[in-house]
Amino acid sequence: MANSAASSSDIHVLEQLAGIFRRRWKGLAVFTLLGLAAGGLYAASQPPRYSAAATVMVRSGFAVDPLREGSVTTTPEEEGQFLSQMELAKSTLVIRKVAAGLKDEDRIALLNGAEQSPLEKALAGFEKRSARVGAPSAERVESALRSGVSVTRQGRTYVASIGFSHGNPDVASIMAQAFAEAFRETLAESSDAANARIRSAIEAELATTSGPAGAALIDKLQNVTISRALPGLDAVIISDARTPAAPIAPRKGFLLAVGAILGAAFGCLFAAWREMRDRGLRDGDTLARSLGARFFGYMPVVPRERRLTGSTTVSQFSLPVGARRAVDQPYNRFAETLRAAGVAALPSPVDKARVIGVTSVLPGEGKTVVAVNLAAQLANQGRRVLLVDGHLRDPDLTNWLVGRPAGGIVDAVMVDAPLDQAALFDRKSNLTLLPVGEGRKADPAALWTGDKFREFLARQAGEHDVVIIDLPAIAATSDASAIAPVVDGFVLVAEWGGAPAELITSVLAGEPEIRGKLLGVALSKTRLGKLSRYVSSSARGAYQHRIG
Repeated sequence: MANSAASSSDIHVLEQLAGIFRRRWKGLAVFTLLGLAAGGLYAASQPPRYSAAATVMVRSGFAVDPLREGSVTTTPEEEGQFLSQMELAKSTLVIRKVAAGLKDEDRIALLNGAEQSPLEKALAGFEKRSARVGAPSAERVESALRSGVSVTRQGRTYVASIGFSHGNPDVASIMAQAFAEAFRETLAESSDAANARIRSAIEAELATTSGPAGAALIDKLQNVTISRALPGLDAVIISDARTPAAPIAPRKGFLLAVGAILGAAFGCLFAAWREMRDRGLRDGDTLARSLGARFFGYMPVVPRERRLTGSTTVSQFSLPVGARRAVDQPYNRFAETLRAAGVAALPSPVDKARVIGVTSVLPGEGKTVVAVNLAAQLANQGRRVLLVDGHLRDPDLTNWLVGRPAGGIVDAVMVDAPLDQAALFDRKSNLTLLPVGEGRKADPAALWTGDKFREFLARQAGEHDVVIIDLPAIAATSDASAIAPVVDGFVLVAEWGGAPAELITSVLAGEPEIRGKLLGVALSKTRLGKLSRYVSSSARGAYQHRIG
């Protein structure tokens, strides 16, 4: 059981990660490409660097003179001596010897011979390059030699690789060979000087020997002592430096890989930041389950025509295209979602005028478009539908459909004006609209909670099958709470990617009567092309089955 729960949790985490990748892969790809471009630009800005090396073997003792007596062994002293000789190869003594042996053109090439980078070559036509360095000084030559030389030991052997790196491949090979020659000469000079000092010291010591021992014995002792005391040290160049064919730097492949990795890392950070900021509602099924209501479906954006501004006194009107989308295109996702809401709003048989409130938590979530299309769809099915604009403060529905009529809901409710005088009728859709008129004004709370409004709804029982009221947002006004006692059911419209699900559930938790009469939830303004990035495959399959 525990293993099954852990496996399910792992699958859920993997599904979440896959969803994040589906949502943010474009940003991740952009950052990766930017990192790749940055790595390529950096590689192009670096001048090429070439390296050449000469191989030198250092011999000492019996390795130099096999005719000497004794056995050939490797001692810790010889190990230390060889490591010291490697340091000698890049010492000031050798560097000065190399500098002294260079020709004037070699010195100039050493300081000025670096190749241009690809970026410098590309920019060469736009700006004048700085003048070349003049006559080189000894200090600058030695500094350039010191910065370019390197000495490495080949495994556990007494072979050293003396290398030199430079922007010019010819200079690199010339300097590496010069260092090898200077090292060999310096080592030979040092060995000869040491041998001379040792020989003089031993001869002086043996010269003091006297006594009955014969001259032959003294000569033999002298030869053996000297042969074992002298170091016998030299260096042999076993491989000359060659001109390198390809640069060792910049490592373009490595820089491109590093740039791509860094770009991908920044892309992941950016994706995580976007995910933390993107708290908007995306999954309608999850929200509906948390509210204990049905999920009607996802609806795409429905464009609204420009608002009407002129006043009108006629009793007829015609629904614009955006208000007839569910009728003109009855088989698209928008119409199917409204059809599910209509089925929930009108249980069969209908014994009275059902009052349905269409609302949202925040303003601007598309509930007005949903209300008028739901009314038009039910009217197209043969229902007698009365559509009421409940925005007494800002009559958005009225302004969109008919402009500014003289009479409206206040007249029909407060002064008992006949409906045919206060309302407008669309013959094409068989829909009656009760707008907010420019004449009388009323306090919304007093209107919705008064007996006059209850009497008005009672009169609609024989004239209409359903009354659909477009109400203001719950969080913006108290109108939905005030009218809740006389409403049979609420349709909640939430914008896809708008308010977080936590905010919606929190607001409705403070409105128990609205939540108790909640028929279902519809998500408006859905970007259907991106829906698969946020909704799990099982939820998508269930929804497709429901509308299919």
